[in-house]
Amino acid sequence: MYRKDYHRNRPELNDSGCIRLIEAIVRRAAEDYLRARQRLPGRKAAARVRETTAFFRSDYFRRLTGVQGDILLRKIREEAKKK
Repeated sequence: MYRKDYHRNRPELNDSGCIRLIEAIVRRAAEDYLRARQRLPGRKAAARVRETTAFFRSDYFRRLTGVQGDILLRKIREEAKKK
């Protein structure tokens, strides 16, 4: 049976845990995107770029982060050029 206070004893289920999870998801997607761009023009790399681009532009991403994905993609690309 579910207890309403169950999350109180589980710090990973509180707001900061959710925020850390969202940050990890976004960080991983950005890493996957950059790694795939470095491997272009391969078929698998192109598919991964399309997949991660679609994620960043999705309503799901916007709901998770409150950020427009196109803006974040632009910043990721700018950072990649600096390296």
